[in-house]
Amino acid sequence: MKRIALFLIIAAVAISSAEAQKVKRTKQKESDGFKWTLIEQDSYKGAEIKKGVKFIPVENHCENVCYIGDGFFSSFKAGEGNCVMNKNGKQIINGGEDEIYFRCQDGFVFFTYQYSESVYDTNGRLIIPIERKYKYVVLNGAKTIFNVYSKFDHHNESNRIAGVCDLMGNEIIPPSRGYNSVHQISIEMKYYNRTREWIYYSVVKDGREGACDIDGKEIVAPENNKDRNELYCDRTYHYFYYLDKHKIKHYLGVKLNSNSRGILDPDHPLGTTDKPVPEEQPQEETVYNNTTTNYSNSYSNSYNNTYNNSYTPPAQHKQQSTGNKSNSTTQPKSTPKSSTGTSSSSKPSTTRTPKERTHPFENYNTPVKCGQCSGTGMMRCFSCSGKGTIRKSGIDKNGKQVFRNERCTGCGGSGKRKCTVCNGKGTR
Repeated sequence: MKRIALFLIIAAVAISSAEAQKVKRTKQKESDGFKWTLIEQDSYKGAEIKKGVKFIPVENHCENVCYIGDGFFSSFKAGEGNCVMNKNGKQIINGGEDEIYFRCQDGFVFFTYQYSESVYDTNGRLIIPIERKYKYVVLNGAKTIFNVYSKFDHHNESNRIAGVCDLMGNEIIPPSRGYNSVHQISIEMKYYNRTREWIYYSVVKDGREGACDIDGKEIVAPENNKDRNELYCDRTYHYFYYLDKHKIKHYLGVKLNSNSRGILDPDHPLGTTDKPVPEEQPQEETVYNNTTTNYSNSYSNSYNNTYNNSYTPPAQHKQQSTGNKSNSTTQPKSTPKSSTGTSSSSKPSTTRTPKERTHPFENYNTPVKCGQCSGTGMMRCFSCSGKGTIRKSGIDKNGKQVFRNERCTGCGGSGKRKCTVCNGKGTR
């Protein structure tokens, strides 16, 4: 009897040893510092967070197990499809059997299916449904809104169509408006021991900047204004304005109230400025310059003709004066041939240097230094604010959102563009 019991014990140990040899454990360390162990046995996979504690047992027969961030895992099992496990090993999302990609960021699970994304919270509650067909969804840096895109290009901002949703999934600015980018702007003011905050959205469409209030209402439309490269909001009184090439404020007639909603600004009506704008009318100036040039040429020709006809060389003038005194008769005119010879040989040049010009219109067309670029012909790039790089977001191979600085395509990384006022000449 004792021999039989001993034989059974030896057999059990041998079987367990054989099973143990088939199990493969691989330690994993993620980019966010999370550590876990991948378990593989008989082509099935599982996961352990703590040694000896199976988070996803291999007995579940999962064909794939992936870490998606924040302690969450996704797994795939034939017949059940893709699912997401929370930190306690509880299944919170079942995504079906099609090819699906998950990523977890700041307490939200982003679900990608057929090039569209939806969003869940970490309890499995649906926030943004996939039926909206957003191509890309990302939580902004302040973790207050979702930036959503119905069209997205990692490398070209002008090839995007953007909008904004709040953390409950409600659309604040729908992508159907066609904005290329939407950024939340926060203005904080401290009053004694209190801090007040005003929020609005800077929107860009075809390179033109506008603004929406906290409810998404457009209060400054993006306009093709050659003088308006950037839009500003006063930090104290929260009215909107832009600066022209003379650094003069042009008010846009709207401001933010205490609730960050756009209202009319009676103190700064639309079209008014903080100082008089110099009167510059390029087309009229061009006509005036042409008229002035013609007038100057006419005046110069008339002046030269009169000067040539009335001018008498000193020697001849002396002879004529002597002759008048002696004979008191008029000297006969010389023949055209001799007159020409005398004029070419003895008459000095009538060309005047700039210092000798006295007519007020003769120096009118002299180029002047451009005031916008200070004569350099170049101005600060409005796409990258002169930095030469633009901060863009993307997704790495682990599904994490990453930010990188890419060279600005508008200025080629130089931070400067050709001046639009003088067309890069430096003079006007």
